Amino acid sequence: MMAAASCTAGEKAEAARAIPQAPPQPPPLSLAPEEQRAVLDLAERSTTFTRERFEELAELPTPLVGRAVREAATNRILGIANYLAGRQ
Repeated sequence: MMAAASCTAGEKAEAARAIPQAPPQPPPLSLAPEEQRAVLDLAERSTTFTRERFEELAELPTPLVGRAVREAATNRILGIANYLAGRQ
C-alpha cells in the first residue's frame, strides 16, 4: 500500500483544502515523506504559477509523470497530490 499515511492527518486536511481537485491517482512508486511533501507543496502552489510554468515544473519529476507533457503532466501531479491528501 502507498505511504499516504506518512503525512499527518492535519497536513492531509490542510493540503486537501489548498490543492485543486483532480481524480486521485496513486504514485507509481513509494515516496519518502519529504517527497510526498514536495508533491503536495507543488500542487498547493499550482494556482500561483502561470499555466505554462506549472506545466514545465510538472514535467520535471519523470519517475512520477513518465513521458507525460503539458496538461497531462499537471493532471498527473495534481492526481498524485489529491491521493496523498487523502481524496480517495
